[in-house]
Amino acid sequence: MHITSFFSKLLASLFIVGAIVISLSSCNSETGTSGKHKNQVLNGKKHGLTKTYHKNGNLKAEVNYEEGVRQGAASDYYESGKLRMEMNYVDGKKQDLARFFYEDGKLFQETIYKAGKPEGKRTQYHTNGKVKAEVVFKDGHPTKNMKEFDEKGNLRKHDVAVTIKPLNTIRKNGKYVLKIATKPSRSKVTYYQGKLKNGALHDGLKKLKTKGGKAEIAYNVAKGVGFTEQVPIVAKVITQYGNPLILEKNYKVDIMPQ
Repeated sequence: MHITSFFSKLLASLFIVGAIVISLSSCNSETGTSGKHKNQVLNGKKHGLTKTYHKNGNLKAEVNYEEGVRQGAASDYYESGKLRMEMNYVDGKKQDLARFFYEDGKLFQETIYKAGKPEGKRTQYHTNGKVKAEVVFKDGHPTKNMKEFDEKGNLRKHDVAVTIKPLNTIRKNGKYVLKIATKPSRSKVTYYQGKLKNGALHDGLKKLKTKGGKAEIAYNVAKGVGFTEQVPIVAKVITQYGNPLILEKNYKVDIMPQ
């Protein structure tokens, strides 16, 4: 009788311990791997403050989670431990002011986010504190209103233009091709067919295949057929400062029957 009672109590104790272990592992625990990260977990998802570390042991990032979704303040650090970035998340998307810093602590960039997309003016700074660039965004896309300044505060000029040259080989192979490039040539460029919306890029533009800073639009033209159309082209050129310079060019295709 006493032996049976002893085993019953032992089994009950083991059951309670197991239940506690399961509860802790599934509801709220803190783990670390070789000092590289430290997580809070709720129901198998990151919850609360999560920290990651550089190989040298210095803090790399701090992010707040609510059941696996980024929520609230987040920060990122250089390997030296200096603050690199601070921003805010709402329901997993960037929201409000985000600030980026040079490693010496001076402000590099300020960007406002709305539902995960940059919105309004993004400002960059030189290490001497003077404004380096201003880029205006609409619905996450850059507009034509981009300005860059040198370290003395002087406005930088961008003498870049879109060029479009036709190649007419209709009589030979029924092809009419528009050769698109920039002058002077730029390798970091993306071309689109279409028009800007309120001075900004948008999702409705047709992205053209770009290679070596150049793109093409080809027409298959049957013999005896002619047509006329306007072809609006938009180019996004990345400047030396790393900002998007938006250019426009309209070209009139006028093909006479061959």
